[in-house]
Amino acid sequence: MAAKLLPDAETLRNILDYNPETGKLFWRQRDVSLFNETASRTREHACAHWNARWAGAEAFTASQTTGHKFGSLLGASYLAHRVIWKIVTGRDPEVIDHIDGDPGNNKWANLRSVSQLINARNIPQQKNCRHDHPGVYYTGCKFRPWRAAIGHSGKIRRLGAFASKEAAVAARVAAEAECGYIIRK
Repeated sequence: MAAKLLPDAETLRNILDYNPETGKLFWRQRDVSLFNETASRTREHACAHWNARWAGAEAFTASQTTGHKFGSLLGASYLAHRVIWKIVTGRDPEVIDHIDGDPGNNKWANLRSVSQLINARNIPQQKNCRHDHPGVYYTGCKFRPWRAAIGHSGKIRRLGAFASKEAAVAARVAAEAECGYIIRK
């Protein structure tokens, strides 16, 4: 599924400030031209009310169940890390990877634009996994009961059978480095 197109970079920069050290977005003071007149408010009144309430406040503070920050902008909902990427680079990202695995950490040094394939390599291990390292599993065979495997180029690559769990983990870690996975602690 294609990601939702973001507003142009100039519009985003006029509406939001980004602090690359903290990874946070803040609402900028808005110009009266961004507001419409209603039956109950003039454009000037709506602008003054909005700026008094929101200008300088942190933006995109809601969190998805995955931990990704998001917010509403110009009538649509967007993910914070995608907005940040466009503010800084001026381009829509393909997929944003949070290098440290924390989807709430939007510091610039923690973000990179990658393909979906690269991003999928760095998905953290699921909590219901029976073993403490992805791609390593116990078969119960008598002589070499531990196996290791890794997904690469759309295929499962079997790394071998091992006498100990430690040897299987070492083979998986070596394959992760070879295949370009990010090693997360």
